[in-house]
Amino acid sequence: MKRSLPIIIFLLCLIYAFIRYNVFKGVDYDLIPTYILNKSLSFASLILFALTFLPNVIFESFKRFDAVASKKNFSLAAYGMSVLHLVITLFILSPQLYPKFYSGGSFNVVGILTLFFGIISIVVFTLPFLASFQKMRKLLFKKEVGKIFRLAKLAYLLSLGHVITMGLSGWFNVSDWPASLPPITLLAFLVSMVCICMSISVTIMHAYQSRAERAA
Repeated sequence: MKRSLPIIIFLLCLIYAFIRYNVFKGVDYDLIPTYILNKSLSFASLILFALTFLPNVIFESFKRFDAVASKKNFSLAAYGMSVLHLVITLFILSPQLYPKFYSGGSFNVVGILTLFFGIISIVVFTLPFLASFQKMRKLLFKKEVGKIFRLAKLAYLLSLGHVITMGLSGWFNVSDWPASLPPITLLAFLVSMVCICMSISVTIMHAYQSRAERAA
């Protein structure tokens, strides 16, 4: 189940993107293999990254999920999807498909920041990705592996910057949402916030319990 979950999440994201953009927004069906697929990849990768922030106790509450193995599986799948998302974006990037990125035929601030955060987040996450393989870990990182894995959190914050700069302007224009379906960027951001808040809450709870045990 844990190995198939990234595929299930991707398929659900693809279905949502198809319904929102093709069915209700009127995007050409010819763009499903490129534009719609690209949105689905970005959506799924952000959700999978967010799931790695969930506390281990949540994974361990399900008998079939090992926390460490599941988080590694989600991270690798998310990295692969994000790289594919970047490649497709560079191929289809144009004022016709991404008008909010352009002003007068040139990149505007939104376009520049969106691309900057997106590319840098993938570059930063490449290091933890390589460190997840034992041979690469011994060859490149040696004793610094702990610091390298912490870079994944920085990469995720950068990816949230990518999402915010790209989608913020449309998050509050509810009247413009096709069939009242929220933008993918907003949904990805909300999922991320839920996972991060759950992680922070569990950390605070454990710290409080440890302090209480020491005081007892």
